Amino acid sequence: AKSYAAFSNSSNSSSGGGYLKSRIKNSIISIIRNVCNLIEDCNEHQQQINNDVIVAIFDLSNTIFTKVPFGQKSNNHETNLITSTIGLLCALGNSYINNTTTTTTAATTKELQHHHYKEKNLRCNQIVLDSIVKCLLESLGGRVTQQGTVTLLPSPTQEWLLSVESEEFLNHLFSLTLRSNYSVNMQDSAFVQTGALDVLSGIVHMAPWVLSMRQKQTKMINHQQQEQEKNRLVVFQEIISSLFYHNDASIRSFGAKIVESFLQGRKAMALSSDEQLRMTGVDFSFVTSIFCPLLHRSLNDYDVSIRSFAASALGHLQGSDWESIFKVLCVSEGKTKHETNYFYSLLEVCENRRISSRGDKSANVRSMACKAIGNICTTCISKSETSSKKGEEYAILPESQVVEVCKDVSEVMLHCMLDTTAQVRSMALFAIGNLALAVKERESDNLMIPLSTTRSLCISVYKCLDDKNEKVIGNAIRTIGHLVSILYDQVTPQQAESCSQEMTELCRKVACKLTCKINHAINDATNESTKLTWKQRSNAKRHAWGACNSLKSLFGCSYARKKENQEAFSNALSKLIRCVELIQILNEKIVISALSTLTSIPPMTWHYFGVKNVLGNGLAVCINIMYRDNNKESNVKPILIGEIRAMLLSLVNLATEADFYNCFASDDLSASMVEFLYCWMVDQKLEARIYSTVSSVFQRQSDLGGKVEMYIVQKFSSRALHEHKKENQEFTNSSDCIEGEDEL
Repeated sequence: AKSYAAFSNSSNSSSGGGYLKSRIKNSIISIIRNVCNLIEDCNEHQQQINNDVIVAIFDLSNTIFTKVPFGQKSNNHETNLITSTIGLLCALGNSYINNTTTTTTAATTKELQHHHYKEKNLRCNQIVLDSIVKCLLESLGGRVTQQGTVTLLPSPTQEWLLSVESEEFLNHLFSLTLRSNYSVNMQDSAFVQTGALDVLSGIVHMAPWVLSMRQKQTKMINHQQQEQEKNRLVVFQEIISSLFYHNDASIRSFGAKIVESFLQGRKAMALSSDEQLRMTGVDFSFVTSIFCPLLHRSLNDYDVSIRSFAASALGHLQGSDWESIFKVLCVSEGKTKHETNYFYSLLEVCENRRISSRGDKSANVRSMACKAIGNICTTCISKSETSSKKGEEYAILPESQVVEVCKDVSEVMLHCMLDTTAQVRSMALFAIGNLALAVKERESDNLMIPLSTTRSLCISVYKCLDDKNEKVIGNAIRTIGHLVSILYDQVTPQQAESCSQEMTELCRKVACKLTCKINHAINDATNESTKLTWKQRSNAKRHAWGACNSLKSLFGCSYARKKENQEAFSNALSKLIRCVELIQILNEKIVISALSTLTSIPPMTWHYFGVKNVLGNGLAVCINIMYRDNNKESNVKPILIGEIRAMLLSLVNLATEADFYNCFASDDLSASMVEFLYCWMVDQKLEARIYSTVSSVFQRQSDLGGKVEMYIVQKFSSRALHEHKKENQEFTNSSDCIEGEDEL
């Protein structure tokens, strides 16, 4: 066990997939089979085996699920590995059943009645059961990694849950969680119930389709259990109802947590290509008729964790759920929208009750509510593929309701951005960002958010760029990009004239602030700043990446080309090009984001900043990187080279004679790079005017005469004539065709 754990910890494999050599894989299969046999021995002789030994065996099983890279059933080796692991899961399921039901021991009746014996026996079983539950949870995946990703459901676990071999375990688990009172003779207590609820939560999160599976008939089940099997979804609803109405707050908390897990799992499975896993044909009306009222009621529970889970769960409802909820709002008379619609009840929770007549005192609950509102805005306002009718995308809410929702959400989030708790401010920014993005993606001709409201939001979000909390700053960077996009898109010429100075100043301030975020990461990468901690460096990279994305919206607006903003945006453009120049040492996400923004900048904006030598510098950087990659002098990823190639093509088509001069005057550009540029231009089949422009630069600028050999200059001149003749010939041929058609 120790040797295998050491191997696992030294490997980079994970249960999400990977590759193992045949010899190692066969060794792991042998280990799994041996562990399976050991667990079966423990099931038969548990009272005679030391608990430490049993726990060690389950810890080894746990390591198998967390470290072995399970692939698909594509070859014999993978099939054997998965089949062996399914056998291990069967053994774990049997062990769980044995440790949560009445067991007969060798103890006498007198010993069983002895309090000390029963207490010791209960404590031993708790240790073993905790290990089994931990192992079952690991086998389901769903762990959040250090990178923020969630591990997938391992393929052996999926195969096991889809097979008849898991039926007894699942039926026992549902039976165990359904019973509110346990038998006195059971080895049970709170830890039995807690473990069962934890496992149920994990299953409905990673494999919610087990609730809707057609049940297989087995030999070992009686008539009552058959009825339970056929209605597992109904049993699940009964379990949830009993949990929510329990007197113990910790049990009610499990009710809200399990509903949240189920809604998360259902939302994730909606994207599956497998109809069974996608739960096609299942009637989910119980979500709005049973679960939503329970969650709504829980928003007022005295327990903070219950309110948090309830708020978060409402954020995972699907578009079809909200469609039903908002229909109720339309037909309910004599009641306020806060009484009939869970969305508005949740929106009230976002505010701080300590300074408002409504809201919640707990910062954790308020932040969860803000995050949920953001998720709901994405689901209901934008057109989503998950809510499609007859293959066509459509929006859940009509525009009249969107306007009302935007108004109410904006009003509440403006207050939440001033919350004393950073967590709440961060999630308020997340909600506003999702709202703005959803409105933008809806592509409506009508104004969804009033101009005055959008400006107020922009100003508030801009202030958050200087927040003391790094997560708040990160969400502010993301949100300001979405907001300025809809702000400058919806301004009419009349409005632009009346508030021109204010809009121009806001545009400049945001550009300067975002440029500073990018420059911070550049200085760190080039060691031009004080040494940062790992956490500070991670935040700097994340902020720079977000800033590059947000600048894309700013460069697209006309205010970027205002004379007052020329210096600010020239500087921003230079920093984006600098990101590309540092492709070898800068974070890959930052470089990709910078390239994406650069290639999206309108031609007129590039021309406007041409006087600052920015375009020429961009040309020089792209040619340098392409040349070194062509000569195998760098190890830049192909995906990045593809983006740089697209950027170079765009810049070459936009460049003037002055831009090419600035490019060739660069000390970093050699004669061989100029010759490489010529060959690349020929491959791209560019127009004659571009060759002519390059040729003119070398002929007119005497200081470039010694930079390249004359034969290279002549290549550009000759190619210009060649392409010019070809273009004239094509034009003549097309004209002849048109004249022929006229005669006919």
